[in-house]
Amino acid sequence: MTSRVIHVQRVPKQGYFSSVADAVEAATPNSTISIGAGTYIETQLPIDKPGMKFIAEGDGMPVIQAHGVGLMISSSVSFTGIQFVSDDPVSPAVVVVGGCPTLTKCSIQSLFVDVDG
Repeated sequence: MTSRVIHVQRVPKQGYFSSVADAVEAATPNSTISIGAGTYIETQLPIDKPGMKFIAEGDGMPVIQAHGVGLMISSSVSFTGIQFVSDDPVSPAVVVVGGCPTLTKCSIQSLFVDVDG
């Protein structure tokens, strides 16, 4: 199966998305989401399509800033070169409820793993 590449930029070009949520919604399993530098504010973004890859594009580390709970991961996906932060000290930037996510060269400010789910 051919992998689809979806681009995200803070100031989007033709064919690029301006939010990670919009890119995830358009993605199919095994898609690659290439994220440009900048801060992307996301709220309860479900990451549930297997095989998705999220990678930093260009110079600088993209930041996914959770407003409340951020990413809700329930599938085996991978992240490379991305920073995850939360604007709420009691809400996690990333919640893992399933799957087996892989993070390489990433930074996470707040993480919650549901071991009962």
